Amino acid sequence: MGGYDILENNCEHFVNDCVFGKKFSEQVDKVKRNTFRRIPYIDLYISEIPASLPPCPLFPPERQAELDACGNENVRRQRQYVWQVLGFALKKTCSIDMRESDIHKTESGKWICSDACFSLSHSPNFVAVAVAKMPVGVDIEELSDLRMEERLYERIATEGELAALGTSPSREDIARLWTLKESVFKRIGTGHFSPCSINTLTESARCFRDNAFDGLMIAVSAESLECINVYHLSPETEACADFTLTPASVTTA
Repeated sequence: MGGYDILENNCEHFVNDCVFGKKFSEQVDKVKRNTFRRIPYIDLYISEIPASLPPCPLFPPERQAELDACGNENVRRQRQYVWQVLGFALKKTCSIDMRESDIHKTESGKWICSDACFSLSHSPNFVAVAVAKMPVGVDIEELSDLRMEERLYERIATEGELAALGTSPSREDIARLWTLKESVFKRIGTGHFSPCSINTLTESARCFRDNAFDGLMIAVSAESLECINVYHLSPETEACADFTLTPASVTTA
């Protein structure tokens, strides 16, 4: 069962595991909910998409219908897995059970719930989920993405960004600019994505490189970026019903 941990493996966890076959602590959940309401922090979860990902019914049914309507098998896997990670993240960060929440999709196409703010992003091989009590946006990109070239840079950069980065930016510079703009747009959550209208030099957003995955660029946008906790998730079972969580090592990009 592992060593004693007051938040993750205390006496109440042990008793409930023995009686109900599932580790949980109502006292810890209450503390987490109260702390989440008071402190403006962001939890960022990063996970590599498993090679084997069996179908898994998603909640709410509208999300499952959205997944079923996706004709691209690779994108469908990404969307399924990021939703499974979201379920874990909501429970871990703020003790919200997705099946007991009012999670729903707005007219603009953004998924929200009343008890927490969150943002999702996925690439061919990785997903990222950010959870906070304030509006938050996250974007994850792989540097191998063929879009990260100068033609994209010329179409998305503002005059100020062009002056700051020059005329021959690296692939990393382009990926950083793109992810920052995507994260800001996701935080705002409305309207049409117009990269040239987002000035990353003045927006509250931060970019990271994950030291465990060299080819990743991750950006987070929120009013306050003072406290960001970054974690890696690994599924414990093939069905991704539960996850192992470890603190991630990241570098500001």
